[in-house]
Amino acid sequence: MTNSLYTSQPILEQFGITDFDVEFYKNHIEYEKKLKKSLSNSYIIIIGISLFFIFKFWLEFGVVFSLSFTVIIPIIFKSVYNLIISSSSKNQNLRRKASNIKVKYEMYLSEVNKYQVYCEVQGEQRKREREEEHVKRREIELKGKELASIPDENLKTLYYWRHLNPYQFERSLKILFEKKGYSGMLTPASGDKGIDIFLWKNNNKYVVQCKYYRWDRVKPDVARDIMSAMESEKADGAILICMEGYTKGVIELAEQNPKLKLMTLSEIISFAKDEFIL
Repeated sequence: MTNSLYTSQPILEQFGITDFDVEFYKNHIEYEKKLKKSLSNSYIIIIGISLFFIFKFWLEFGVVFSLSFTVIIPIIFKSVYNLIISSSSKNQNLRRKASNIKVKYEMYLSEVNKYQVYCEVQGEQRKREREEEHVKRREIELKGKELASIPDENLKTLYYWRHLNPYQFERSLKILFEKKGYSGMLTPASGDKGIDIFLWKNNNKYVVQCKYYRWDRVKPDVARDIMSAMESEKADGAILICMEGYTKGVIELAEQNPKLKLMTLSEIISFAKDEFIL
């Protein structure tokens, strides 16, 4: 059978049999079962009769004759049984026909089972595709609402950025970058390797670390962490963002590594106003 069979329900005619053949095969099986059962019942009856005569002969003629009769009677009955089953040429022809139909019918049932499995797999796949499409539409809808949830004017004010908590700071930065044409994704709160946001634009990938320090500046060890994360993630650049700025060591490190970009609160607001380009 070819794979094209799985585009539709298999039919008996594809295997060289018809509904009439299947009905004949099933009736033949039932006939064989009934015949064997009838002969088995007859065998039991004959055994019972034999035991009766064995006991009687044992009383009249002795043990040896009785044992001989015990062996002979079942042999005779078995021979008669085999003769009834196999002697008729008509029965033999019917049996051969049923055997041929059986092979083809079993092939048909096997292909039906494969087709049903194929349909189940395709159904599950279509279900997953519908669910994924629903998730994508939902993400697009939520993203649109999220982008609209923070007015552009808020992102351009010092007051807005000064009145955030660390999570709001990261989320607002993600939204700001998305408004500027980037695709963004926040990382989990733990196990993020020092990365707070992933950004993508023009087939380039960037890792971002956000430090919402109010009274302190970022030190070189933080810059080295984000550079290491950039290498492990095979990103094209790293962005280190801190409200209050950086120590001299961080600035020197950025000068030595062009892939590392630094942003302070001043650059954030300028970026929102399209006055600062990364």
